[in-house]
Amino acid sequence: MRRAILFAFVFLILQAGAASALYVQSGQEAIKISAEAGSQSTFFLVIRDIAGETITASSWTAIEGNRSYRLPSGGIVILNTSISIPAGQGIGTYTETIKHDGSYTLTTIQVTVTIPTTEIEKLRALADVAGKISSLESSLTSKIDSKLNSNLNNIQSKLTIFSSDLSSSIKEVKSYSRQINDMEREKTSLENEIQGLSTTVATLKNQTQHLEEKNDELETTGNILRTESPVLFFLGLLVGSFGIFLFYRRLHKYL
Repeated sequence: MRRAILFAFVFLILQAGAASALYVQSGQEAIKISAEAGSQSTFFLVIRDIAGETITASSWTAIEGNRSYRLPSGGIVILNTSISIPAGQGIGTYTETIKHDGSYTLTTIQVTVTIPTTEIEKLRALADVAGKISSLESSLTSKIDSKLNSNLNNIQSKLTIFSSDLSSSIKEVKSYSRQINDMEREKTSLENEIQGLSTTVATLKNQTQHLEEKNDELETTGNILRTESPVLFFLGLLVGSFGIFLFYRRLHKYL
């Protein structure tokens, strides 16, 4: 029983020594690397190995140019370790490992794939162009707004003048219309008066013709009387003259 206990104690001591026989330098248990796709990043991994064991790296990692490496026993070794990111690898964070005996992880490498420098330059150029475009748009917007406001003010001013002129023209047209209506009424009145005068003239012409006929009769009568008696002739002449005087006086009144 005591031998079994002693054997177990010795076995635990040996296992503890084996577990502590291989380890990396403090601070290298987790390593962070940032690089762009298609590039390679290197660092030095410091390992202490007592038993000369073998370590193995994952797909992107190479230890002294190989996926696996057998450590020399009994000391500290500095290993050139590289991370090769495949070309075209998407942006993101990926995990690489270096393990002992295929199971125990010595180091975890966190690889952050960044945008390529050329793409960053392109983005910066695009940002500069976008900034210039934004500034140009702002300037154009300001100029366009100013021009539109100026044109709008000019149009409003012209509309005001046009409205005033149109109002004045409408007033003048109304005034002309009233004058035309007044002239039409005067024309109608004058036509009525002319028609009345025409009727009067026609009447006077008839009266004149009648008086001329009377005058002819009186002259005939006067001639007859003159042959018979100078007194009758003189009386006939007076009567005829008086008749003619009355006719012309009446005619002058209407004209």
